[in-house]
Amino acid sequence: MVLDDLIPTDVLQDALDGKGRIGRLFNGIYTMTDTVTGERWTFKVTTAKRGGLAGRRIIAMLTGPRNTDDYQGVGFVNDDGIVLWRRCQDSGIKLIVAAFWDRMVHDENADRFHVDEASTCICCNRLLTVPESIQTGIGPICADRLMESRLPEEQRAKFRKMRRLRAQLMQLEEVE
Repeated sequence: MVLDDLIPTDVLQDALDGKGRIGRLFNGIYTMTDTVTGERWTFKVTTAKRGGLAGRRIIAMLTGPRNTDDYQGVGFVNDDGIVLWRRCQDSGIKLIVAAFWDRMVHDENADRFHVDEASTCICCNRLLTVPESIQTGIGPICADRLMESRLPEEQRAKFRKMRRLRAQLMQLEEVE
């Protein structure tokens, strides 16, 4: 089966730019990694469903530890680019979002920035946004549990204690 069989030609041509690359940014969750510094940023592109912004596409950045709902909107996504909201104009966000747009839509800076689309854990179906977890298909908690099940009992107890401490630490971070 070829791509033309799955997607109507007019839709496919509309999505591709003149060089055969995707010429628009689709809704989804993406993590961009700077291969030079190791920094990473997670973006969520959605279409507002109701209210005064209904039908507008919004880009948000992950700002907290919960990758399902700790996003802060930074601008609108149009066919010709991202229009940042006023509060984001003078911040470092402008450069990061511009690099994301160039990488996703124009396929520029591929040697510097790598982008992964979020996926879900094969064990628990939780959202994965960390590149290593996306590539392996399993999140860190499930990986720990799988590893733990193969260890002798005394090491399993250490893993359980470590997991409890990690959960307590995450609760403390949420309180702050």
